Amino acid sequence: MTWMPQVEQSVDCYDDNLLFNSDTISTGAQWSVGYHAANYYVDEASQSGNGNSWEDAFKQLQPAVNFANNGDTIFIAKGTYYPRAFARDCSDCLDNRKHTIHPHSEVTILGGFPSDGGDLVSRDWISNPTIISGHKEEDPMLKKYHIVYIDSTTTGVRMDGLQFFHGLANGAEEMDKNGSALYCLGQVFLDNILISENTADSSILYIKGTNAHATINNTMGLNNSTNGLLLDVSGGAKLKMNNNTSLE
Repeated sequence: MTWMPQVEQSVDCYDDNLLFNSDTISTGAQWSVGYHAANYYVDEASQSGNGNSWEDAFKQLQPAVNFANNGDTIFIAKGTYYPRAFARDCSDCLDNRKHTIHPHSEVTILGGFPSDGGDLVSRDWISNPTIISGHKEEDPMLKKYHIVYIDSTTTGVRMDGLQFFHGLANGAEEMDKNGSALYCLGQVFLDNILISENTADSSILYIKGTNAHATINNTMGLNNSTNGLLLDVSGGAKLKMNNNTSLE
């Protein structure tokens, strides 16, 4: 099923693929990205540097996510990257399927740069696909429950020019049945995102709670599969989407 928002309204809407529980859905919201306190660079073609420049970029995304904090920006070159750490609020986690990308507050993550890096003018998220994948070929049984996780205290995360692939929310715990692409309890801004080939028992995008506020623009969902809902917005959460966003 494909859903494209057309009007700004508060809705109670239920069908076989979507759920909105008395939460505000607004269309046409926009945001922009600027320069921030510190920059970190990621390129899978790198030789595992310290992340301070394209010439010395991190080879993996996870170290940049760990280091980047309030006001910092992560620049990512084309490639496929994997969650490699537990969420910070998952102190007793043992199951590696709980590895996820868990950004700190006020961090901007920009994909779409060419291999070996470049400036903002050279950035093209279509020609330079930047994938965060929950599936590694060497670990076919360990698909991650959530590609991206935003906790209830996190604010101002901005993700632009990325692709979320192969999350699998089919765990025994209720949390791990939801949000295979995004599990959001806090604030996140998504722009120019492709959400594809994710699977879930209950939901692909899960936005819940009074602290949850998601803005999703210029985003497309393709070939996702769930026994429940493509998009679950509930518990007082708020969602803003523009007309260039569609999910299926």
